[in-house]
Amino acid sequence: MADSLEQRPFDNFRVAITDPPYFFGRNELLEKVKHSPFQVRILLGGRRIGKTSLLRAIEWNLLNLNTHSNQSSDINNNSEWIEKLFPTFYKIFKHQAKASNNTQETSVRDISPAFPVFISLQVEQPKDLDSFRYLLIARLREAINRWRQIPGAELRQMYQQFLRQVVGGEVTVSFLTAINVKLNVNNPDHERKLNHEDFRQALLKTIKELQELHFEGVCFLLDGSEFIISQAWANDAWSYLRGLKDTDTALKPFIGLLLSGYRNLKDYQQAVGSPLLNIAEVGWLTTLDTLEIRELILQRSQFEEISLTEEQIQLVIEWAGGHPYLTQQMLNMIFDDFRKNKSRSLENIKLELLRQHDRDFSAWWNDTQRSYSFSEHERKVYHALIHNHQGSIETLVEQTRLSYGEVADSLDVLIGTGIILRKNDDIYTIGSLVFADWVAQQ
Repeated sequence: MADSLEQRPFDNFRVAITDPPYFFGRNELLEKVKHSPFQVRILLGGRRIGKTSLLRAIEWNLLNLNTHSNQSSDINNNSEWIEKLFPTFYKIFKHQAKASNNTQETSVRDISPAFPVFISLQVEQPKDLDSFRYLLIARLREAINRWRQIPGAELRQMYQQFLRQVVGGEVTVSFLTAINVKLNVNNPDHERKLNHEDFRQALLKTIKELQELHFEGVCFLLDGSEFIISQAWANDAWSYLRGLKDTDTALKPFIGLLLSGYRNLKDYQQAVGSPLLNIAEVGWLTTLDTLEIRELILQRSQFEEISLTEEQIQLVIEWAGGHPYLTQQMLNMIFDDFRKNKSRSLENIKLELLRQHDRDFSAWWNDTQRSYSFSEHERKVYHALIHNHQGSIETLVEQTRLSYGEVADSLDVLIGTGIILRKNDDIYTIGSLVFADWVAQQ
């Protein structure tokens, strides 16, 4: 790698991962979605824990089901440069390919392929339910159009080509016109909307088209779904999505929903209708485990062409606590120091990390303007863990004088933010030592 920091991908590892060799962990959830993509799932997690990266990984994994036969041959044909540049990725792929040789036909029969559609609601910000319906169809049609333009390729090449395809809104308008749907257009550039009947007709038609492409249905990956709960039409949206998966017999077997967000997504109480939460599988995204972090560090070291000592690796594991963002930024600092021939003491490293992340940590800890900031209960539970190094729900109830439910809910949020760890079903410990030091200084 050249000396320029600008050549590090993903804005110096500050934004979502969209390249398979750079993504680590989350294998259990990836497999669950791959094998049952038409369920409703709500994925919760704190800021920078990796929700968007995971949704992108689900996207390329679901797309890759239909290119699996090409992936092995293409990677083997380019094995020399892939193994050199991304040895960890190549090693994992070769191991998985070998393990699947005898079971591939059975595995394919067990999977119901879903076509993934990634939508960032924080970016799109639909204005009402009709606009939201139009958005779902528009992004689905655009994704299908991009997919059609990609020749058979190995996973990494396929996904990069998929993301690079540029498709205009005329694709959606042309499709809707072809099926005799009249758009409700006040402003042709911004106010395209669909009522229920037109949306349903467009979706049924598109699912039939997907089945001709060997996908059974569609899985909508709705990133930043907490945007909806801040809108006046939130009740209508949740009830509508619930209806699609609960009562519409023609659609429900062929639609999957994965919504990402923070705790306010889970805590939202609908004023009317049956909550979407009642039919959803809800889970918190947590830190990476030690093996996954070691694989990430190895990949970064190989890319930077800088070897780390075991002491440095252990330092990153302990101080970042498995938090993917903190791990990446700590590695950036270590690699930058190496290139500058700069030597730091452990105390200086810690002080620099505290300085770099002061804004992030302040927003996590106590910023009433941020939806992802901790509550008084969560701060109280975290303080008790700092004081005692570890604890169970029962011991934390005694120390904080909170109820069992309040402590359990607080622990869920702290784990999902990536700053504490669950050692087993009963014991919780501090995760990132850098964040713990920052809190101790407040």
